[in-house]
Amino acid sequence: MLTFMIFSRRSLQSCLDDIRGKVDDAVLKTLIAKLNRANEQRLPAMWELLVIRGLIDQGDLTIEEKQPTGREPDLSFAGDISFVADITTVSDKGRDEVNPYDELSQQIEKQKTKLGLPIGGVDIRVGHYRERAGRGQRTNLKLPRRGKIANFVAKRIIPEVKRQIPLTNDPILVEINEPDVEVTVSIKRHSDGYSSGGFAAYSSPQSLDRNPLYNALKSKYDQLRNINGYTGIIVCDSDTECLRKPSIGTGYSEVTGARIIEHFLNQNSSIDFVLAITIHEERRMPLQFDPVERRPYAVLRVQKDFAETQALEDVCTGIVGSLPTAICTPLNGARRALEQIPQLGFHGGCSMSSGGTALGIAKVKISAREWMDLMSGKITFERLSEMNDWAAPGSNEPGKKPNPFLLANSRGQLPVSINVISGVPKDDDWIEIEFGPPDAAVSKFH
Repeated sequence: MLTFMIFSRRSLQSCLDDIRGKVDDAVLKTLIAKLNRANEQRLPAMWELLVIRGLIDQGDLTIEEKQPTGREPDLSFAGDISFVADITTVSDKGRDEVNPYDELSQQIEKQKTKLGLPIGGVDIRVGHYRERAGRGQRTNLKLPRRGKIANFVAKRIIPEVKRQIPLTNDPILVEINEPDVEVTVSIKRHSDGYSSGGFAAYSSPQSLDRNPLYNALKSKYDQLRNINGYTGIIVCDSDTECLRKPSIGTGYSEVTGARIIEHFLNQNSSIDFVLAITIHEERRMPLQFDPVERRPYAVLRVQKDFAETQALEDVCTGIVGSLPTAICTPLNGARRALEQIPQLGFHGGCSMSSGGTALGIAKVKISAREWMDLMSGKITFERLSEMNDWAAPGSNEPGKKPNPFLLANSRGQLPVSINVISGVPKDDDWIEIEFGPPDAAVSKFH
């Protein structure tokens, strides 16, 4: 169950440590229990933890304080501004049920791995069509229904994969182009452990009050109604197109997250503010080799007569500014949160540096988790070689990299130092092994 979400496990543990002793033990235990379960409560618990962490040092914070109305909203905060707020998350689960790309991806990975193909290396492209929905349009993917995906993969995709396995083509390619189903699957014979895909944005909102964000806000209205003082809703992204769209659209009629929030506040005057938080991934430019940058993005909207906007903005800035470094988007984090298997760290990233002709191998750097998996027997040496794309001993396979440990051993080199290089914020470290010159203990005299 050791999966990352939007932020690394190390970052979340640090946040848990930060609030320890500052909130009731029962609150902390409940958060930990939810974070340790691979289910739909994981991301809401993660966001609740991060909001608490962002508020805990800005003022007095009480969790689930009972109000005169008898209700127990998530937060009661008293600092430069005082307010009562509920935290909620929003996702496109309903649209995902109708467009089961995630199920297709998981089934292909599961069934092709049984054939001995490496983990990852899959690219899936899916066609789409548009249909009328109320006064607008709706996009749907050309896929079977969710309950039929497993059988579709087993009957239509895997047999063609099996047929191509003995052949030399790389990648293996399966194309299905029919009126109701349009899928292209590409599977690499040698993989770095990562997969990709492409499909139309079927969750783009078309109406201000018929979308997941508005529904999530509306569901919190009764919890905050008739409470004295300022009230607000902090809504966090658990994978919804409503929050992935920019706050200002390209046209007046475009439905964005900010406009949905403004519409909600206009319709519900007893709610004073809404803060929406997501993670935006900076678009990569062609031929850009720098790592993708993921930044927190927030939208704050208040009622027109709200008197303490600046104080509220300062508090909200503190919440957003305290967020850890994101390692994936809410889209990918939502999928990872439901998985039971450990995710890859720096697996497959082994590298070496040369020390010149006389010295041979100078240093080798390898994933700490991958190294532990090998030493503990969780993976075999063959699997280690496959993930790092090493050539088999004694072979000269084209396109394959040499095994650096085999090279060092063949030259009579032994390790002289081993260092651990932190990989924070990622959930892995690097083990750097420095090799000395040929050692007479394991090589010829020289």
